Amino acid sequence: MTISTSLFFSRGVDLMSKSQTDLAKLQEKVASGKELVRPSDGVDLALNISRLKSSIAKLDSYKDSLNAVNDRLRIEESYMTGTSDVLRQIKTLTIQGANASLSLSDKNVIATQIDELINELVNQANGADVNGNFLFAGTRVATRPYQLDDSGIFRYQGDQVNTSVDFSSTRQTVIGRSGPDVFRSVFTGEMLNVVPGIYDVELTGAVEAGDVFRVSLDGVTYQYTAESGDSAETVLEAIQTEIETAIAAGTHESITLSVVDNTLTITADDGYERRIIGTTINAFDGVESQGLTVTETQTPDPGRPEKIEFFQSLQELTDLLRIGDQQSVQSKLDEVDQMIDQATLGLAGIGVEMSTIDAQIAINEDLKLGLQMALSGKEDLDYAAAITKMQAQMLSLEAAQSSFAKISQLTLFDYIR
Repeated sequence: MTISTSLFFSRGVDLMSKSQTDLAKLQEKVASGKELVRPSDGVDLALNISRLKSSIAKLDSYKDSLNAVNDRLRIEESYMTGTSDVLRQIKTLTIQGANASLSLSDKNVIATQIDELINELVNQANGADVNGNFLFAGTRVATRPYQLDDSGIFRYQGDQVNTSVDFSSTRQTVIGRSGPDVFRSVFTGEMLNVVPGIYDVELTGAVEAGDVFRVSLDGVTYQYTAESGDSAETVLEAIQTEIETAIAAGTHESITLSVVDNTLTITADDGYERRIIGTTINAFDGVESQGLTVTETQTPDPGRPEKIEFFQSLQELTDLLRIGDQQSVQSKLDEVDQMIDQATLGLAGIGVEMSTIDAQIAINEDLKLGLQMALSGKEDLDYAAAITKMQAQMLSLEAAQSSFAKISQLTLFDYIR
């Protein structure tokens, strides 16, 4: 291989250029403080760094969402606290209105006060957030949730579609409450679609003096011993009288009885099933031909509890006060108590949700810190090692440049001399 002057110079320049390039890369890393300045410097490392940054960005977005939910919950809490306070004022006025010593004009004044409080409750139910979106309208945030209908009752106009927010990549929660979730319908204490239970107790066979007839109703036994001249109807009427006496004493409730010919009909008006058993004991030396047969002729059904809408119940309360129906006003107290309980539970639920969100934010912050530490380990430059390496590279480059300068001045004539 022939070594020419041009080849010598070319190789020397290439080596110094490479050394200068390596030095420039080290200087760039030191200037940026990053181990990886551009993705091409390390594809695998660049992918890992990208994944870590993406995970950190997601946690930041979760935090923003959760903080926004917390802000909304604080506004909801404010409205529901106001609702609870107003309901307690309504209860106080209702207790006053149930006082029999008040005149009708006094009760009308109380009704007017409650009307004003109802309007305040409507304002709470139509509460909006800082963006003007109605809080309790479901997803129909631009529609006022409670509006007067043709009958003068405030009724719900929103929907009950739930929306959710991400706590993390694996956890979601439902946010927001619709009107019926906060201003719930209440139980009136009445039952709807009640089907009474009907039981026929039929006395068959001849009635003889000394025969004993027993009817057991829900574990309580009623007995009659036949006397001379008694008929089936007489026996059943005697048992009917015994049971009705027990009903008057409070032993049974919602029971009515009737006797037609040889059949005692027991009706459970509340729709709940009754246990009824009929037995007979034949008189000594009598003919064993009589018997009591129990037949369920209509299956009972207690139905379902009747509910009334939140604002309809309050409107009925003021109407009852104005007409002076004291007994019905007292019954409305239970409905107001239900409303207060619901508001209290709603506030407790908001408190739990806010605590859960705060805990999740703290968890996400811990996760973010761990990811940031991992990112720093892969992305940040080890300054001590990098500067040491850079100084060594600079010394190497300076030595190469000095050696090249001296060697390049040598000629064959210098060797001959």
